[in-house]
Amino acid sequence: MVGAELQEGLNLLKLCKKVMQHDNEFNKFLKDMSFVNAFYIETRYPALDPLVVSKEDTEECFRIVDRVLARIKEQMGS
Repeated sequence: MVGAELQEGLNLLKLCKKVMQHDNEFNKFLKDMSFVNAFYIETRYPALDPLVVSKEDTEECFRIVDRVLARIKEQMGS
């Protein structure tokens, strides 16, 4: 992605769609980014009631992030 412009934003799903314009492989992450985004927004802008995240959901977020970072590293190496 030489010459790609920096995208600023807080919506992971929107950022994933933007990346898909350069790497269609990211379409496999859309559902995952929607899942992680639900937690990301809440931690960034807390509501009055605290967000309670289960251990399983936390572990799934980490698995998703690991897969996305692996793809990014793969693309940076090519």
